Amino acid sequence: MKNTCVRPVLSAEDGQGKVLAFVNLIPSYRRGESTIDLMRRRTEAPNGIMDYVFVKLFLLKKGQGLERFNLGMAPMAGFQEQEEASPEERAIHAFFQQLNFLFSFKVCWPTR
Repeated sequence: MKNTCVRPVLSAEDGQGKVLAFVNLIPSYRRGESTIDLMRRRTEAPNGIMDYVFVKLFLLKKGQGLERFNLGMAPMAGFQEQEEASPEERAIHAFFQQLNFLFSFKVCWPTR
């Protein structure tokens, strides 16, 4: 059976090859655009690691002739109702709960 769900992943690793952060790409149906589906980083990863991954990704895609980048709903995946969430995260979570009829966004996997 052929796996048709393989998606490119761009990661940042430490000196021992341990993945510190990654994003995966999904097909974009808009000409000149690249889209990600998932972005994650380890809590112990250095500050700015996601910035590094995105700059590398933007440069890679620019080199391939792409002009736009779509984060999709990936940034919203972290906004959960959690005891340790910051006031800002709780406010964003409440905002999206109230406007769910517009976004219809729900995390379909456990985050912890």
